[in-house]
Amino acid sequence: MNIPINKIIPNPDQPRKTFDQTSLEDLAQSIRENGVIQAVTVEETGDGKYMLVDGERRLRASKLAGLTEIPAAITPYSNGAGKRLLQAMVANLQRADLNPIEEALGYKRLQKEFGFSVDQIALKTGKCRKTIDDRLLLLKLDAEIQEMIAVGSLHRDPRLAKGLLAITDRQARVQTTREIVRRRVKLDTSLRICDRVAKAMTDKPCQYNQGAPAITLARVRVQERKKRTDWDILRQLGKVPPWKVVEDAASATCEGCGLRPVASEESCRNCPAVELLRRMLEAGKP
Repeated sequence: MNIPINKIIPNPDQPRKTFDQTSLEDLAQSIRENGVIQAVTVEETGDGKYMLVDGERRLRASKLAGLTEIPAAITPYSNGAGKRLLQAMVANLQRADLNPIEEALGYKRLQKEFGFSVDQIALKTGKCRKTIDDRLLLLKLDAEIQEMIAVGSLHRDPRLAKGLLAITDRQARVQTTREIVRRRVKLDTSLRICDRVAKAMTDKPCQYNQGAPAITLARVRVQERKKRTDWDILRQLGKVPPWKVVEDAASATCEGCGLRPVASEESCRNCPAVELLRRMLEAGKP
């Protein structure tokens, strides 16, 4: 049956929060031409109105199309927020149109508010336990990184989430992610970068002689980070060798390094090339 659109109340438990405007407008145009093919699902509220259970996107597009009524399947009033959330989750997951963060937040809410275990969530949603665990892992990342995953600019692979979480310093973790996104780094390379940054952040500084990079690092402005794209071996060394071929080789070495997207004093402090050049300079002194 058709019911007035203005009597439908949005579901506060709807796990999907973002809707692509272009996609909505395309659907609205289709609705103008063909009508609403699949009815939305609503629940009676007992006061003459209806709570939306499934069909948020169709409802929004119908409003854009100028409809005043929409076909709906009506279920009896249940007064169950948990039931509505679960129904909305299952409906959305079956269409696989939630972004990974929305999906993870839905699982988290089922855990926190309704006491569901991962196994119970898997049983009710039809998802395997590993998928649910992988999504929940994303919520351990910083909010800025979660947003990058939500909009699709960062790989959603759980291996990358684990790699980023291995970088214990928040600033380094977020900066590494920004550079991966900005440079559109492939997944395999992103995993290698995370591994190397994590190791660089946790390894103890090498005990070089006076004037070597590790000593310099202890003296320079630790909080003031230079632009990642400007940093290389020569700046780490603090000198430019008089030999053009050595200078070219140093630049080529930096460009080919897996840490290039996040190069800095901190991530490059243990680079063996810096110590090699320092020794070459000292050996060449008269």
